[in-house]
Amino acid sequence: MIDIKTNNKGDLVIGEQEEYPKLNIKWVRSEYPSFRLLFKSGRAMEEPARLTSEQLGIQFGLGAKEKRKRCMSVLHDDEIQQRVTTRLRTELGDISGDSEYGTELHKQKHQDIIDAAVQKAVRDIVMDAVIDILETPDVKVRKDKTNGPFFCQNLNVYVYDGKKEIYNFVLEE
Repeated sequence: MIDIKTNNKGDLVIGEQEEYPKLNIKWVRSEYPSFRLLFKSGRAMEEPARLTSEQLGIQFGLGAKEKRKRCMSVLHDDEIQQRVTTRLRTELGDISGDSEYGTELHKQKHQDIIDAAVQKAVRDIVMDAVIDILETPDVKVRKDKTNGPFFCQNLNVYVYDGKKEIYNFVLEE
């Protein structure tokens, strides 16, 4: 399972999220027969009242939510999309100890990508990579024009799970 979210370039996605401060639990032992239990959170919590040796003191408190920056997590559909992305972006044999993980998609970039045989090879490579990740995988490879300098020398690859598009990318020469 991949739980840290990345973008299509492989960079970590940092987001701002409101969260409560962490809850601190403190046990205090004293020479007097007493029991004190503190649940304290936030910087602005007041100190508990002083107790005599025969009192039971329990205090619960929670400070205000704080905005913090953190790495975002992936869940459900995002996790599946990220598993597909990671598999397709990893070259076969790059992962130490797992020579079967990844694809040889990078080799197709240096072929004549507008040739029908290369397009079929790209489709087959992508399908082999996602078949164990998706329930009902489908891959479409099209020659779509783009706005870049090589507007006709690229392949657009679309990965579907059933009718839902999971991931798409452009393979350029």
